[in-house]
Amino acid sequence: MTEFTERYKKLSDRELLAILADASSYQPIAVETAKKELTSRQLTEDQLKRLETQNEIEKKQKEAQLQKRKEENEILKNDFFALLAIVNPFAKQLEVHEKQIRFISCIFVAIAICALVLNYTLIGFYLEDLFNGKIGVELILYFVNIISIVLGAILFWKRTTLGWILMTFYLATALAGVVCSFIYHLTSPAKQYYTIIDDAVMPTSIVGMYIIGAIFFGANLYVLLKEKVKNVFKIDKTIAVLTIFLAAGIQATLWFALFLRI
Repeated sequence: MTEFTERYKKLSDRELLAILADASSYQPIAVETAKKELTSRQLTEDQLKRLETQNEIEKKQKEAQLQKRKEENEILKNDFFALLAIVNPFAKQLEVHEKQIRFISCIFVAIAICALVLNYTLIGFYLEDLFNGKIGVELILYFVNIISIVLGAILFWKRTTLGWILMTFYLATALAGVVCSFIYHLTSPAKQYYTIIDDAVMPTSIVGMYIIGAIFFGANLYVLLKEKVKNVFKIDKTIAVLTIFLAAGIQATLWFALFLRI
């Protein structure tokens, strides 16, 4: 009797045969115990052949499943590297304007995801107001901002004309907002006005943040207005000028309205 004797008595005939078929994976004493246990069951030659056939079929099925998983993993790996090749803005073979488009796409897809995740609760709050018929300027501006970021990022990535318009509109609006807010803080006639405007538009008074914001939005807007980039999106001069002026005009109008309320 060995340490495997009692355990192997509980195994099925097929399990014992599987141990013998894969003897190199087991200790010699385990193989010998399995052989003795199988012999003690006095199976006929036909029974042994049927069991071996069943084990062989099961083995081939497991091998096929393993191969299928390997192939699926290989496909996933290839898809990942293929996607990486598509989104990688630093690929050497790309032209400068294509690198810039990819880089901006990556940035604003990330911003779009953050906007949805971080504003999840606020979006629900505004949607409730919308369904209750409480439609105000703040609600409209909020959803225009969210939609322009999310939809703009997706369509810009797909190299569509509307994607360029939405992204440019968002950047121009944001840049105009930063400039207007900065000018306001330089010329603010009274301290109490700070809360009214900044709570509604831009809750920060740090000059450095204005500068960083202006550089970020301005640099991205500059890239979008390059001729080669506009050609990719089929944008002519008229569309570009109208988009910029419309965005800046809306932002200026909003600021003017806020000043009138003070």
